[in-house]
Amino acid sequence: MKKNSIKFIIRNGIVAAIYFLLTLLTFPISFGLIQVRLAEILVLLCFLNPDYILGVTIGCLLANTLGPGSLGILDIVFGTLATLVSCVCV
Repeated sequence: MKKNSIKFIIRNGIVAAIYFLLTLLTFPISFGLIQVRLAEILVLLCFLNPDYILGVTIGCLLANTLGPGSLGILDIVFGTLATLVSCVCV
């Protein structure tokens, strides 16, 4: 049981890091009123294995903390919630 939980944590940590890095690398198009997030392609991982919902959501939360401007807190809350809902729906 413990071995499975360690794998779960490691896999979700890697997914969260990939999401964060993809958003950071595409920073100019990832933030603003119109956002194009290439990292959202990772939502498809949730179709393959629902365990990745946590990793994608945490990655989105961390990436949203980078957001500049007055929409930062709204992006943190509602952007992360939107990603969570889309992961669950997939």
